[in-house]
Amino acid sequence: MPRPSVAQFGSGFIYVYAMYCDGASFAGDVAEPNNDTSTTLYFRGHRILQAIFDMMETKLGLGHAPEAVLAGCSAGGLATYIHCDKFADFARAAAVRAGRAATDVKTRCVADAGYFPDFKAAPSQVPYISERYHNVVTLQNTTGHTNAACEAAAAPGDEWRCFFPEVTAPHLATPIFALNSGYDRWQLANIWFATAPAGSAWTNCSLSLAACKGPQLAALERFHNEFINTKLAPILSPSSPHGAFIDSCREHCQSGATWTTGAVIRGMDIVSTIDAWYTGGPSPATKRVMAPYGSPESASHC
Repeated sequence: MPRPSVAQFGSGFIYVYAMYCDGASFAGDVAEPNNDTSTTLYFRGHRILQAIFDMMETKLGLGHAPEAVLAGCSAGGLATYIHCDKFADFARAAAVRAGRAATDVKTRCVADAGYFPDFKAAPSQVPYISERYHNVVTLQNTTGHTNAACEAAAAPGDEWRCFFPEVTAPHLATPIFALNSGYDRWQLANIWFATAPAGSAWTNCSLSLAACKGPQLAALERFHNEFINTKLAPILSPSSPHGAFIDSCREHCQSGATWTTGAVIRGMDIVSTIDAWYTGGPSPATKRVMAPYGSPESASHC
């Protein structure tokens, strides 16, 4: 497995960056290697995740950390939703093993561009992403390695659906911050209009919001409305402990260098919103959703 890069800032603040490499957001666990191709493949991402957690405790002193945050982007963002509670449980257990109380460590998660919704693709209405995810979780045996509460609540045979954040989110016990575009450029091309013929008006719409006209614009508005009002409901609910920054920019992954130079929603940028949520908890101000594309909003921009 690739060695996680480690940086230490100040006294006791440790940052670990683990390269994504397993193809199933660190959830797969297949005992035997796959030899169906000319390359031998090992689907054991969940073991990689556990090894990273163990290293953080034994080598970096996770048990003594006052705060522990799990974060990731894209497939890493999906991994953050899937493993947020597992990480929090591990951090608290590490604190206990270090002679502290489980409540001595503050645990939070931040997921960037990982909220992949279960949509039927337009215009075909084929459940493309659902079929694709089902293939991934079956191939890599993710059942038993996603959110435990989600899997326990699922109907028999439907545990695999906990790979979707919208299905896992209602069961998250650990506060999480959802940073996502309401018009994510990867989702546009690979979920919303995934089955569109190359060069068609549908494909052009996925490449540029300004190119969306007529039925494409109607589908775009329908998808966005469902994404905000239905798929993201577990995060945006006023009663949830979660935070959100959902802009209307055609972007994918907005953390890092663009935290303070990217999107602004009603006068607050990404990092300010996350900071307000992290330090002050959930509130209407820390569940920010930009007006839909084509609807100008004061003090909001991409």
